[in-house]
Amino acid sequence: MSAITLSVVAWRSAVWAYSTAELVKVLAGERPPPSVEEFIAELPAFICPDS
Repeated sequence: MSAITLSVVAWRSAVWAYSTAELVKVLAGERPPPSVEEFIAELPAFICPDS
């Protein structure tokens, strides 16, 4: 697999892990539901490796 492919897969996994953890917090009443804009801003950034 290419470096970009591996980076996208790692980023996708980080986004799912973060999203799931935050959903658990919302459902438990530990944080209010964020707006779509707030939530997108909280997601891990994708960093493209040098080609």
